[in-house]
Order: sequence, then C-alpha cells, then structure tokens
Amino acid sequence: MGARFTAWVEADPVQCTRLRAMLPRLNVIECAVAETEGIAIFNTFTISGCNSILEQAEQEQNVLPVGKMMVPTRTIDNLIKDWPFNNYEMLVLDIQGAELRALKGATEFLKAPDLKYIYTECYNEPKYYKGACTAAEIVEYLAPFGFELASIDPENDVANNYLFTR
Repeated sequence: MGARFTAWVEADPVQCTRLRAMLPRLNVIECAVAETEGIAIFNTFTISGCNSILEQAEQEQNVLPVGKMMVPTRTIDNLIKDWPFNNYEMLVLDIQGAELRALKGATEFLKAPDLKYIYTECYNEPKYYKGACTAAEIVEYLAPFGFELASIDPENDVANNYLFTR
C-alpha cells in the first residue's frame, strides 16, 4: 500500500516548520480541524504533544500551560476539496480530545465509499481537556456512516488508539 498523497494538518506553527524541514514532500496544512470554519484559541503546554484547541481541565504535574494563540480552523470536508485526490482510504486523528469535533466537520468525507479506515486517539475519560470526547461518543457517531470499532491499541492508562473499519 503506497500513499500517493499525504497531508498533515497541524495547528502548531512550530511543528509545521519542523515537519516541512524534515519531510519536504509532505503537504503540511497549517490549521486546526474542527466542526466549523473560523478561528480557535490554541492552547500550548510544556509537552507539545498535549497542545489542543481545548482547554486543560485539570493541571497535570508535568503538563503546564505555556501560552495561547489564535489559529484558523477548517473542516475536513472543506480541506479535502482543495486536495488533488478524491479517493482517500484512511483518516488518522490525534488532536487531544477534539476528535469528535473534527469528525462532525467531515460528514461528506465520512460518506465517501473509498474511506475504509479511521484511526484515532481518544482519552479513556474526558477529564484532561474541557469538552473532550469519549471513545463511546466516537463509536456512536461513526456507526451511521457504517464504521465499526475493529481494534483498540492501548497506549497507556490515559488514552487508547482506536481503529474503525467498514
């Protein structure tokens, strides 16, 4: 399985710069994915992998707030209209609790017959970010689009990675 076109959507400008330098052939789109188009507050933390458009719900000992910045938000449905292909097989999401919001902005994309896999991280409990989704909410949301939970890859006691197929 070879990828003809791969896009990485990233809200963090610092990470975008790093990705473009490391992988010059990768299509890096600098924005956050969300349910609607607009502007969001992007919260940054001492561990960049915890950055999110959602606010931290409870402060972790090693994850401290660093700052906030305004970033553009795009829906997945609108993003894919700008891309050179229209037969995507897989969607990967790891956006710190905002996965359901992104999926709600992908209603047309989720109907695409070529889309076979969705791989997403999800917190076991939505206690780390205000308004974070649960795995059960994602399972329920994806079911009408024909997606079923195929496997769970335990990441740690905080979050797991979920593979959905149809």
